[in-house]
Amino acid sequence: MAERRRQMGEFAKAEQEWRAAEAIAGRMIAVQPKDPFARRYMIPEYRNWAMALAERRDAAGAVRTMRKAEARAGELLQTNYLRGPRLAARVQGWLADLYAQLGDRASGDAARAESVRLRRQLSARTDMPKDVLAEARAILAKADAEVTR
Repeated sequence: MAERRRQMGEFAKAEQEWRAAEAIAGRMIAVQPKDPFARRYMIPEYRNWAMALAERRDAAGAVRTMRKAEARAGELLQTNYLRGPRLAARVQGWLADLYAQLGDRASGDAARAESVRLRRQLSARTDMPKDVLAEARAILAKADAEVTR
């Protein structure tokens, strides 16, 4: 609902929705700390929220919100959720995109390098779902092609 509100230009209402979702996720995590669902759910919500803040020129808020996505992805790595490593790498890619949008090239390059490092680790694993490995390998191939240009 928050993203729909944002798309309609109702940022204040969207932010209320994001805050409500964050509170619900926090309560779910408190009750079921090992269940990955609430963490998984909030990661793209934080991304959308951060990008909306960046559009509004709130760089500090955007980075702070994306760091929440990064923290949730890190928490997923401590659970038995097999797709957690993919999300950790994705969040770093999103963080790189956010920094690029904000004009912070050095931070963007660092986040992109971390995303590639995480994807290299992921692509070497044998215990991941096939779609996760395929995504990691495809993104690495693209990154390697960009380096050789």
